[in-house]
Amino acid sequence: MIYFEVRKENGDIVASNMQECPHLTLIGDKVNVTLRDKGIKSVFSNIDGVNVWMVVDKDEKDLLNSNRLFNKTIKTHAALAKQLLDYYFGKIRVHSHTLRSIQGKMKQKIEGLATKDDFRAENYAESKEKVGKKVSENIDKTADTICFLNKRVMEIDSHINGFDVLYMGDEQETSFQDVNIKKVILSILAPFLNEFSNKNINMEIAIKDDYADSNRINLDYKMFNLAMNNFFDNAVKYSKHGEPIKVTFSKEDGIEISMMSRRIEENELARVFDEGYSGTHAQRDAGDGIGMSITDKALKLTRMKMTIIPNYSESYTSQGNQYTRNIFKIKTI
Repeated sequence: MIYFEVRKENGDIVASNMQECPHLTLIGDKVNVTLRDKGIKSVFSNIDGVNVWMVVDKDEKDLLNSNRLFNKTIKTHAALAKQLLDYYFGKIRVHSHTLRSIQGKMKQKIEGLATKDDFRAENYAESKEKVGKKVSENIDKTADTICFLNKRVMEIDSHINGFDVLYMGDEQETSFQDVNIKKVILSILAPFLNEFSNKNINMEIAIKDDYADSNRINLDYKMFNLAMNNFFDNAVKYSKHGEPIKVTFSKEDGIEISMMSRRIEENELARVFDEGYSGTHAQRDAGDGIGMSITDKALKLTRMKMTIIPNYSESYTSQGNQYTRNIFKIKTI
């Protein structure tokens, strides 16, 4: 068995399974030691500014008997641990930046209704009275602010859940239930309607009420909600101004969402769902490139799969952007 601990020079642990090592009492404070009668070898080394401690026992005879192989292995652990740490730091920075950006928008919107001075008071009751006066004088603006904040809160929830799905994956707990898919889609879509309206996009939910009610589908609402939140967020960014988006559903074919949106080249279709990837024609407006990856992973957790079918015969170029009729199909697997 190989036991290792990788630390930065400041002492912070990067990666470790050393707590599982049963030989620590034998090694004691002699970090660099070979106990041949026990079949144990312990080595501490500083490699490119990273401190690595590795212990092997008799189950790893090749490492015990070959210093060359041991040194290669310890260097590999150091390199991989550091690269993985940098990789996950990068992901954390992306999510942190997104959450800070949403928080900044919320702060700006609130200050458009009530300034910092309105919140400054001797006590909470006085502050509430001052803000209440602003609210009563600006009913329409207040309603707009509440709708805006509701959308941002849902965004934050989506990003937090998205982080869990990306990096915890199958460890996520799921709870399945039969749902009316029309009602579910309308509920998820509601916070996005204003943004679609701003682009003069009409959302057509072509699903009959009685059909949706008598043909319920089994899914995990939380995962489906997360998947479609990220999907519609992308749709707002990449759909063509003034072109309608149509949603249909049948028990046999699943959910189909048809829209004029940024062209996806044939060789990009499989990569669209890769974390961090943005298509050639989406890069000008690309964010962190995780939206469709979260959609894909969350759908799989609710036993569903999305496929993309582009119709290249229906294509347009507008303001330097190329658009194609894309059909996004979601089926239970």
